[in-house]
Amino acid sequence: MARRSSSRSIRALAAFVLSLLGCASSDLPHTSGVDAGTVDLAAAVGADLSTPGAAPDLASGPMGTLPLAVDDKYVTSGFMGDGSDVVMTPARPGDSTDCNGQRASAGAAGSCHQIVYTPTGTNKWAGVFWQSPANNWGDKPGFPIPSGATRVSFQARGAAGGEKVTFQVGGIADSTKPNQDSVKVSAIVTLTAAWAPYTVVLSGQSYGKVLGGFCWSMAAADAGAAATFFVDDIQWK
Repeated sequence: MARRSSSRSIRALAAFVLSLLGCASSDLPHTSGVDAGTVDLAAAVGADLSTPGAAPDLASGPMGTLPLAVDDKYVTSGFMGDGSDVVMTPARPGDSTDCNGQRASAGAAGSCHQIVYTPTGTNKWAGVFWQSPANNWGDKPGFPIPSGATRVSFQARGAAGGEKVTFQVGGIADSTKPNQDSVKVSAIVTLTAAWAPYTVVLSGQSYGKVLGGFCWSMAAADAGAAATFFVDDIQWK
């Protein structure tokens, strides 16, 4: 009897862990940017239309110290625009976290992400926020990033080169929600086929509990039939 009870408990625990895995998609408006400057994604967030499962609440964990790897505290759950046109790896346990052995550098922090965007939707753009906790558009506080960060650095490359991507830090600011990001900085980058370092400078910005630790977005017109690019080593410093 004790053995059968233990087996049932193990199966129940496994089912609970699997239920923690999930991400949301949101079909929301986008504010287009230009070749230089910032892009305001605040209008593009705020509605979690589909939440198939809950993910671990990383915001409740220890604060840690700077530099802070975004992948340690944030989840790629904030799919926006034509989010169903996007495939991001890793997306589930067992997926490659090192871009199949092609990381930006041996000492890169967090995970290496492969993004494939194949435009078919009507919004004509797509993007994904790294959120804390997962699927959080402002209903809960974000992760309390340690004070003193002056920049967010990352490395990126395109599969072919020439891919035009907007990268953003913060910007989840739905006025109907109780929690909003106070920080919002973005830049438009044209990637090369080789890994290159990039920095989003936080000069003049304040932050506390950050909902959107990182973000990318791309216009369908810039993706063509399909665009593939890679992002690695995302860190607040």
